[in-house]
Amino acid sequence: AVDTAELALALGVRASDEDDEAAAGARKKAEEKRDALVDALACKASGVLGGSMAEGARAAEAAAIYKELAKWTDATAAKHAELRAAVEAARGRPAVAIKALGEHIKAEQPARELYERRAALLEDLGWAHIAACERERIALRFPGEAKLM
Repeated sequence: AVDTAELALALGVRASDEDDEAAAGARKKAEEKRDALVDALACKASGVLGGSMAEGARAAEAAAIYKELAKWTDATAAKHAELRAAVEAARGRPAVAIKALGEHIKAEQPARELYERRAALLEDLGWAHIAACERERIALRFPGEAKLM
């Protein structure tokens, strides 16, 4: 268990003297704890989204966990884009989920599944014509992985 109040206290103040090895070591430990907390929250949110709760309760729980994650890191970073997209889709906000996936795609060269997820979200919005274009681009991006129809 991570004491979040202690962690916030340790990370809230910059070390004034870089020569102070004890302060630098304590800060490094606090950053490691923060990173572990962020990873745990991301895993918990993913688990909740894949769980067997009712849809509304699952979305609310995942949103609360994601909100807590945002307190400790930049939740809009590409590293958390897939989680953000899943949370937003569960909350019934597919356009925001598409935006998160688009940011992730710009930052990295993701696998085919991410593009497929974006196409599915476009269909959820009722934009079948744009989803069809997206699927054509997927076929061009990943020619060796073309799915048989």
